[in-house]
Amino acid sequence: MKVRKKTLAMRLKVWGKYCFILMWIPFITLMIGIITMPTGKQGSVSFAEIPALVYYSLFPMGLFFIGTFFFFIASMVVGNFQHRRLLKNGKPAHAVIQKIVDTRTTVNDHPLVGFELVVHPADTNTFSAYAEQLVSRLSVQDFQPGRMVDVRYNPRTQAVVIVGLAGHVKTP
Repeated sequence: MKVRKKTLAMRLKVWGKYCFILMWIPFITLMIGIITMPTGKQGSVSFAEIPALVYYSLFPMGLFFIGTFFFFIASMVVGNFQHRRLLKNGKPAHAVIQKIVDTRTTVNDHPLVGFELVVHPADTNTFSAYAEQLVSRLSVQDFQPGRMVDVRYNPRTQAVVIVGLAGHVKTP
């Protein structure tokens, strides 16, 4: 089974990474331009003496810098919105964890784990999906391949959010 395409929040995060990587190209050219600048008698440079390389590096560097933060913040906002909407309006189903993925992200010492799932809805065909979830360090061993979890999913996009372990009732 093929895993469906990534959510909008995941795509925004990837675009943020691209902007961050591309930002270093104009940054390096800016530094080369600054290093090669002639200095005056007192170590200062007039505005007219700044090399064109410095001018032409500032705009793309600033653009990529702004793009990096825009896409990262947008991915968090969109991801939170999608997560809440799925929890509220998603159809319940069971899923089996096929694979766990280390995203190399932690929040308050809790890992953000990626899950490749096979979702078994009651009213439609089985499908594969990918979900990311913060998991407590103390319960990572509960989310292992082969384990069944409760999920909520969007039948149109097949986006999935993990609600908890199958058969476990959360107490308030």
